[in-house]
Amino acid sequence: MIEGQPIRLSTFVNELAGVARSNPQELNEVATQKTVFPTDAGHPIAETRRIGIKDNNASGYILGIHTHRTFPEEELEAMLQQALDQSKKLRLPWRKYRVDLKQTWEPEDFSKESSLPPYGSSKTTVTSTATTINPDSVRMINSNKDTQQAEIELEGNTMLVRADGRFRSRLKDIASGLDLQTATVRLSPDDTDRLIELSRTTPIAGLSSDQLKRKLQRNTQATFTFTPDSITQITESFFMLDLKTTDVPSLERRLGGVDLYKADGNQTSQIIELSKQYALDEILTTKRLEDVKKASDILRGIYFSAYGNYNISPDKAKDLLNEELQMLQSIYDPTAEKQLQLPPNMPLLVGDVVKKLATELLKEEITEPLENLSVEDYVQFLTSKGYIPPESQTQDSLPDTTIKERHLLQFYKQAYNQQPAEAIDLYQKGYPNTRPLITIDAETIRDGARIKKLKVLSLAKIFSLQIRQPASSSSKNNFGFGRTAHDRNEAQLSTTTNLGRSELLPLQEWACNRIGITFSH
Repeated sequence: MIEGQPIRLSTFVNELAGVARSNPQELNEVATQKTVFPTDAGHPIAETRRIGIKDNNASGYILGIHTHRTFPEEELEAMLQQALDQSKKLRLPWRKYRVDLKQTWEPEDFSKESSLPPYGSSKTTVTSTATTINPDSVRMINSNKDTQQAEIELEGNTMLVRADGRFRSRLKDIASGLDLQTATVRLSPDDTDRLIELSRTTPIAGLSSDQLKRKLQRNTQATFTFTPDSITQITESFFMLDLKTTDVPSLERRLGGVDLYKADGNQTSQIIELSKQYALDEILTTKRLEDVKKASDILRGIYFSAYGNYNISPDKAKDLLNEELQMLQSIYDPTAEKQLQLPPNMPLLVGDVVKKLATELLKEEITEPLENLSVEDYVQFLTSKGYIPPESQTQDSLPDTTIKERHLLQFYKQAYNQQPAEAIDLYQKGYPNTRPLITIDAETIRDGARIKKLKVLSLAKIFSLQIRQPASSSSKNNFGFGRTAHDRNEAQLSTTTNLGRSELLPLQEWACNRIGITFSH
């Protein structure tokens, strides 16, 4: 072997196995330094992790490789098909791996499709999603992000329909167009009490008071309210009730004329899911396919107003950005007069806001090392990029991650002061109002031993291929290769290889080579 010449993944895994047996403390450093990613790879990660309880045992460690890279559309499609072809060369044992093939269609192609994936092992989903952001409030933790979505899911003999936001205004049309039979209704505690009281004298949807009580399911949901001075968590209770769609008008009348299909933030009681069951003769014919096509046509016909961007002014973006920075500072500064008290689990989300701001202005290279470096090393890293640390700063026993995020926030503010126009422009672009995106996907799940039987329908494209061992497995061999999103030409590789043995190694080696990852000797 010539010194410096790239080696294959299988050879690299063998070398790492030797390191695991002799010097396990150096394993992660070797893996990181000797894995070479293409210069245009996104979020490249090569790391080792201990999964066993014994030292000096290669089977107790795994190598993880994760990245994504952009390719021309035709080349990306060819790569995904090659990944499937390569996977069929594997000989996987029964009940040790699960294979998940996801295929996707353009709506116009699906309208010509003649079949669905095999019954009993697949799920077909039609989704339409639109996103807006309120131009009158900060982007902080996406508190003002408004996502509308309608989803129609076919699995086995059941079709489910869900819709929120502005899609709910068409929910009744969707129910009628697809002849949906069952509705799941969310009820406020007050409306629930009213129905129980009414049912004592007259049945509700054919249910007596006792029957109604048994069918009602109690749930809770947490929501957050954001202001410059506070973040408040509100937990609300509600009840769920399943009934026939034909009983919905009667229920609405009993509730005083409430429109259960209506989208109203002040109205807790509303339909959240509709469904229908297919008989055996409908499963054996094309009825399910016809309904999915009809669902796609219905969603494609739903349009919203105000396409494009809100086009908030630079002055407006500046005011909102300054307000967001003030909120963040009051969270991270223990000496602030108006320090915000965060509800449980909120610190993680706040950290994501800081990293989002920094990534936009300072790029990903500034935020990527945050998780892996110590506080001192991360501050030194930021300093090498132009950060000027404060002469002194109260730590107040804060967690290391919080301290690093605070330094990152201070670096962002320094860069903002130096590049205000660019920072404001980037913030201004964060207020999209997008046209609904229609996606049609089918997911087929099989035992790994049946991988050779996986097929892609003639008019579909492969979206992703996943081969996984269960979480309870002691080996942790997994393979994931596919698109990062429907509207991007990015291939994403995420794979873990046990240093002792992996039946997936030939496929993992092919994928690393195909995406341009090499290993040094």
